Amino acid sequence: MCPLRVNWGAVMRRSIAILCSVVALSCALPVLAQTAPGQASSPTETVLESQPAVDAVTVRAANRKRLLSYVKGVAALSSDGQVSRRPNRLCPYVVGAPAEVNTYVSSRLRQVGEMVGVKFETKACQPNLLVLFSNEPETMLRRARKMHRISFSPASPSEIDRFLDSTRPVRWWHSVVATPAIATSPLAGAIDGPAMIRMENTRMIPSTRSVIRGSLIVVDASQASGVEIGALADYIAFAALTDVKLGAEVPGQDTILNLFAAGTTRDNTARRLTPMDMAYLRGVYKARDTASGMGQMGKIATVMAEELER
Repeated sequence: MCPLRVNWGAVMRRSIAILCSVVALSCALPVLAQTAPGQASSPTETVLESQPAVDAVTVRAANRKRLLSYVKGVAALSSDGQVSRRPNRLCPYVVGAPAEVNTYVSSRLRQVGEMVGVKFETKACQPNLLVLFSNEPETMLRRARKMHRISFSPASPSEIDRFLDSTRPVRWWHSVVATPAIATSPLAGAIDGPAMIRMENTRMIPSTRSVIRGSLIVVDASQASGVEIGALADYIAFAALTDVKLGAEVPGQDTILNLFAAGTTRDNTARRLTPMDMAYLRGVYKARDTASGMGQMGKIATVMAEELER
């Protein structure tokens, strides 16, 4: 674990120049939500000695219900109602902070991704995930947009302003596309994936999978002042590897998502990805990508329960 802390006042102020040197990401607004997920009732602590098997089943059922509530509160569903995930190859680029910070965040992202089943490009590639540190993120983003170095099309002006005006220490924007699972050839802008064949002369609607085509994660360096690099890197990794609701927090749960929640301290907040976080990410990549959103969320909750109940 990395105990390093950074003097964020030294973070480079030329973020706009850095952003302009990177291939612009054409982003489509993912489904966003600001409300924190609700809490399921805690399972009863009353134990009847004459019915131990029934009690064990009851506790497991209550636990899975609680986990499904967590999944529904965290996952940002696509316009097709699916849980989105990364394509076969991820090409991240971390920039804007001191070199040792950029390197650590990039390495930790790769480490976590490989642990949950994400594959990374091994050769020179065009970034499809940009993590950008900036002292003045609002100014930098608006200038980049004005200079046509970044596009949020086809999002509405109000949706774009919601992202640009965000005051969160870390904000993210995912471009999510619904890719047909059946086609004769790769579609325009399609993500590399399994071989696909089109069913012609039929009215059957091919199933789709929701893929994160590209992402922009912006860290407000001034607000991140004092946060351990290890904790920040893990928070970024969680937001980068799946389409999680912007600003999602889970009160009462042991999760890195509460890192910036109001009233949190070192003693009452996870500073690393927890077993629950890792189980969630693994569940996202184990769920069938062409299943319905409810089917995917059910599978994620099941994977989490199996891991956490061991």
